[in-house]
Amino acid sequence: MSYSQYYEILSHDIDKNFCVKPSIIMRYMQETANRHMHEAKPSYIDLYNQGKNFILSRMNIEIYREIFQYDKVEVVTWPTNKGVSFLRSFQMKRGNELLAEGGATFALIDINTKKFLRCNGEDFANYHEEPALEKIFDCKARVPDEIELISRGERTVSYFDTDLNGHINNTNYPDILANFIPEISNLRVVSMSLHFVGEAKLGSKMSVFTSDKIIENELVKYYVKSEVNGKTNVIAEMKFVKIK
Repeated sequence: MSYSQYYEILSHDIDKNFCVKPSIIMRYMQETANRHMHEAKPSYIDLYNQGKNFILSRMNIEIYREIFQYDKVEVVTWPTNKGVSFLRSFQMKRGNELLAEGGATFALIDINTKKFLRCNGEDFANYHEEPALEKIFDCKARVPDEIELISRGERTVSYFDTDLNGHINNTNYPDILANFIPEISNLRVVSMSLHFVGEAKLGSKMSVFTSDKIIENELVKYYVKSEVNGKTNVIAEMKFVKIK
């Protein structure tokens, strides 16, 4: 059985072109998942207090229609327990209009030992599983060997980038990475695939690299990679339309 929440797109959610910022849709999707856990139990905090934590491995989002300031939207989510991984599917709607879909792949870990736990070894019956939106999980963000990445700059992880785990909250990454794309002020995001490889803790230095612009079926595509201490942090494939 799916779970839904209603939101209104805020004035702070859009950029100077009146486009929804890259992180916003992911943020509303993750918020809905957290509220589902909070109401159905065990909540995120319940698991945390048990020394367990869901960590996000991959997140894919496809945006089908423009989303505007003050739009009233419904975000729907449902889980699928795969045993070693835990999937969440998402849909964002404006009335009967499908605006976006998303798919998140989580792993469950022991916070103290950092060992992976089997998701089907936990009691998540209250979440009421349903089959996943399989197509949204198909894209696996990776940089092809033939693609050369260009250094675009560095940033230091600041306090309000982080969450209760002391590292960058995953919903902050789309905005952080997109800010290093050279022509971002002329683009609107329509697709994101992110692979979360390592963490970026408070105070650490993040280096960001992007590909050159790639034109693909009238879309503008960039590969983006961030590194912390020379190790891969996040890999992303992001697609945009040009703003006319």
